Amino acid sequence: MVAQPSSASNALQTFLSGQGDVLLDYEDDALYAQRQGEPISIVTPPQTILIENPIAVTTKAADPAAAKAFVAFLLTPAGQKIWGQQGYRPVLASVAKQFSFPKPEKLFTIESLGGWTKVNGSFSTRDGQGGQDRSRPRRLDVERLSLGEHATRGTDHHESPG
Repeated sequence: MVAQPSSASNALQTFLSGQGDVLLDYEDDALYAQRQGEPISIVTPPQTILIENPIAVTTKAADPAAAKAFVAFLLTPAGQKIWGQQGYRPVLASVAKQFSFPKPEKLFTIESLGGWTKVNGSFSTRDGQGGQDRSRPRRLDVERLSLGEHATRGTDHHESPG
């Protein structure tokens, strides 16, 4: 059975409620679930895609100065430490070395797959609206694209990647 909730957070909750045997999810979601005592194991594939979390101040921010100060704080060592404690990989090397995130053999980027335009054109649905096209499933070339961190429930129900 395949479930496709509307967001990664909803997918995690669906998985933790007992639906499914394997969850493909963001590393930070899996780390959060583990910190909360959920019985999951995290398996990091030998190659995976680097997911970067952008941040920006919107043009309609209620308090642009405060928003810019918040963004600036997130990029300081103190802000990056909090970021790391929440399961996100710090971008400052001096802070990142304080954490022990899994280290895949190969970490690639969306650019190495041709950029967002190419990837969206190759793997998106026919209608281009993000809706599901169940009439014609997409085939992902697993030699080129290895999905990111994923979690499996329990400790003895998964196969090692490779």
